[in-house]
Amino acid sequence: MKLMALMGLLLIAVAPALAIETAGVFFTGESGGQGVGEDARETLVDSWNDTQTPLDGWSYAAEHFGFPYTPSTSYTLSRVEWYAGGIGGTVTVSILADSGSGLPDGAVLASATYVESEVSGWQGSNLDTPVALTGGTLYYIVYDIVPDATLSHATAGTVISHYWFYDANGYWEGPSALFYWMARFYGDIPTASGNISWSEVKGSY
Repeated sequence: MKLMALMGLLLIAVAPALAIETAGVFFTGESGGQGVGEDARETLVDSWNDTQTPLDGWSYAAEHFGFPYTPSTSYTLSRVEWYAGGIGGTVTVSILADSGSGLPDGAVLASATYVESEVSGWQGSNLDTPVALTGGTLYYIVYDIVPDATLSHATAGTVISHYWFYDANGYWEGPSALFYWMARFYGDIPTASGNISWSEVKGSY
C-alpha cells in the first residue's frame, strides 16, 4: 500500500482502485447512481437535495458527522432519513442544541438508533421523542454512521456544510462545504387557532 499527500488529501494506492480521503469521507473512484423512488413517510417538512440523483463512489471514513441545521419554520421534528446503503449496520441520529462553540457538541435534544440496510434507498427512524424546533434557530444534526457505507450525497443541488469526528482522534474537525448531502426531515407544523364565536358555531349547523 502506498500513501501520498497531495493538496491536503490522503491518497491511498490500493488494488484495484485509488481511494481519496478528504473531510471524513472516501472517494473510491466508482461511478454511477441510483434514482430516488421511495415514497416519503409521514409529513415531509424540510429536506436536503432529496429530489436529486444519489452519487456513488463516496463512502464514510470518519465515524461521526455533524451538520448545522437552521429550520426555516417552527415545527416538531419526529423523523430523520438519509439516502443510505452499501453496507448495513446500526446508526444513531441525534438533534443537538447549539452550544455556542461552533461545533456539534451541545446538549442532545432527541435521538434515534436503528439498523440501516445494505440496499440503497431512503432509510431512517422516528425519534425516541419528537422535539420542537424553532424557525431561525441553529441546531446540529449528528449522524453516527456505518463505516465504509455509501455517502448520503447527490450529484448536484445545495451544498450542505459538515463536521467530522474520528474516534481515533477524539475531536471534531471542519467544517467542510464540498458535498450535496441528502436528508429528509419529517414532523408537524403547528397551525394557528383563534377563538370562535357562538354565532359562528351555530352558523355551521
